[in-house]
Amino acid sequence: MDLGINALVERKIIFEETTTFKKYSYDLGSTEMGLYQAGTNLGDNLAKDRAWFDATIDISNIPKGNYAIYISTSSNVSDYGEFTEALGRNVSNIKTSLNNKDYSFALAKDKRFRLELNVE
Repeated sequence: MDLGINALVERKIIFEETTTFKKYSYDLGSTEMGLYQAGTNLGDNLAKDRAWFDATIDISNIPKGNYAIYISTSSNVSDYGEFTEALGRNVSNIKTSLNNKDYSFALAKDKRFRLELNVE
């Protein structure tokens, strides 16, 4: 996937309620300000400068429920997949309240370490 400086990169985060399958989608954009140089060993000879995203989104309109999280990226090709945490970091301590709702994250280890958003 071409994520070079001049590539048109479109990235979205999608929250899909795990019972009703209703989806809420938000634009994430892309940035060149990553933690490290991404994709240098992928063998596709395409730049990965804009492999990162850094956006603020307002999820206060998401109703109560449990949500699987997906990332969609489009450039010269499209990619869509679950947002996972394969490094074993603890996400259960990430919590906040907004508009009389409590938001927290959980790691579904039995579902390929998928990150999930819980809105209560």
